[in-house]
Amino acid sequence: MFWKRGFMQKGIKRQAAAILMACGLLLGSQGSAAAAPVTLPLMVAAPSVARSVPLDYAWDDDWFAQDAYTYNHGLARIAGALMSTVYLQAQYDELTTLFGELGCDMATVEHHHYAAVEPAFPDKSGYSFSTKPIVVDGEPASLVLVVIRGTAGRQEWLSNANVADSTQDRQRYHEGFEKSARLILQDLTAYMASHGLDAATTRFLVTGHSRGAAVANLLAAFMDRGGYTAGNIYAYTFATPNSCS
Repeated sequence: MFWKRGFMQKGIKRQAAAILMACGLLLGSQGSAAAAPVTLPLMVAAPSVARSVPLDYAWDDDWFAQDAYTYNHGLARIAGALMSTVYLQAQYDELTTLFGELGCDMATVEHHHYAAVEPAFPDKSGYSFSTKPIVVDGEPASLVLVVIRGTAGRQEWLSNANVADSTQDRQRYHEGFEKSARLILQDLTAYMASHGLDAATTRFLVTGHSRGAAVANLLAAFMDRGGYTAGNIYAYTFATPNSCS
């Protein structure tokens, strides 16, 4: 079995955070102990309504000085805005707009694999990166936002069904989700290098919904083991399928 006790505990904490977030996201509470949050009137895209709706969100850089395994309602709300907006990126460029509203460096925005069909990447997901300058404990730092889209077409539905097509191994991760997560990790590593970011010190907010949530959970785990600092990875996921077979 690939499971280890420490990884299981971290996964349980992340899942607990996701459950609490799903219950409280729309209640409007800013429950986290933020020192001096900035209130942002954001236009957040919503697929179920006409393009976007105005919502107020609080932002506090000090969130990223706190324990990554402790639920933070402010971060959950920001993650909720990101994960809903990613669905309208390909049609309306809405996620790019939201990155700008959040104060990201627009020169760092990248979008990957949003095409409906990409034969070379049968288990791909659509995902985006951007970097926001923040101040943590009085020192300048970088926050990378990683937003992963859920199922958006037939190719991704087939990948959802790929539990273990090639391995037939019950002791592994869900194969379709794993391949997508490893593709994102490969692109994220290249992104870090191209923008001169240090994997050991950069903070990360990783989020996704449905298929994107399962992939985001695996990505956070792979980052945890692959040269990134575990305490700097803040993963918030919505409606998450099992990521293991």
